[in-house]
Amino acid sequence: MTLDSLSLSKAADEILTGRVQKIAKCNWDFSVDGGATGLISLQGEEIPAKANVTEVIAREETAVTGATGAKMALYAGGTALMPAQNPTAFADVKSMGLTGSADGVHVASAARLQAQITTAAFYAGKVLFFVKYIEE
Repeated sequence: MTLDSLSLSKAADEILTGRVQKIAKCNWDFSVDGGATGLISLQGEEIPAKANVTEVIAREETAVTGATGAKMALYAGGTALMPAQNPTAFADVKSMGLTGSADGVHVASAARLQAQITTAAFYAGKVLFFVKYIEE
């Protein structure tokens, strides 16, 4: 399937099913949110109830650094969306993968996006997250 036919296929699916992919944006900014281990509520939009997350894209705005072993995952409420990543994984703009399934992650209840920092602290950086989803 070519890119053009794939785009047409997605557009046709959206027209026929009424399911349009949406994007929630949020950011983690060390200067505002800190980088200590734990759960951090991020600035930005929330994921609505009964959303099916299809992709998480991260864009590094400021270089991300952290202690050896530092990792960050992305959550919507108690639902893991993005697997834990080390600081160097945020370089540039890229799809970060989904937790548990290549096809999507279901979010049952509306929730703000959160960063879960594990193992060790992050020292600096700013990351803008784009979370693609389809509402049921």
